[in-house]
Amino acid sequence: MQILTFSDDLLEIGLHTEYREAHRDQRSSSSCFDMALKMNPTEHVYDSTSETGYNVLVGGSEYYNPLAEVMLKQTDNVDKWLKADATVKLNLPAGFSAQATLGWEDRQYQQTHYVSALHRTSLNGSYKGKGFHGYSKTVNVSFEPTINFMRVFADDHTVSAVAGYSYWGKQF
Repeated sequence: MQILTFSDDLLEIGLHTEYREAHRDQRSSSSCFDMALKMNPTEHVYDSTSETGYNVLVGGSEYYNPLAEVMLKQTDNVDKWLKADATVKLNLPAGFSAQATLGWEDRQYQQTHYVSALHRTSLNGSYKGKGFHGYSKTVNVSFEPTINFMRVFADDHTVSAVAGYSYWGKQF
C-alpha cells in the first residue's frame, strides 16, 4: 500500500507499506483424503463408547480413520510479514540528483503441533501424545543511496553517470 507520495521540482518523497498475516491449519494431508476414499464404507467413523467419540483404528499405519486422524491432532502455523520502504529524492541543479531508499522487512513464523494421547500414532507407538512449539523472527534491512548525473549537450549528446552503494543486512 502506498502511504504517501510528495513531489515538486526539488524534492520527491515516497512511503510504502505492506502487512500480511496467514493462519494455517495443516492437520490433514492428501493421505487423509486418499484414506477416506479407501476406507470401508461400513466402518464407523464415530464410536460412542470411545473416550474421544471417534473410532480410532489401531494396529498399523496403512488403514486408519481419517476423521479421527485430523480431529485428534493440531498443527497450526502463523506467518506474519511487515514490509516498508521510504525513498527521498533531491533534484539538484546542473543535472545532478541524489536519492536514498531505506527498506525494512520483518518476518515472524510460529508453529504449534500437538498429538493427543488417544491419537492412532500415540496408541500404536505406546506414548502419551506429543507437542511442539516453534518460533522464528527475521528482520531484513536494506539501504541504497545513489547520486545521479545526466546532461544533454548540443541537443544530441548525452552524458549520464550513477554512483551508489547498496547495503543489505539480516538479523535473526
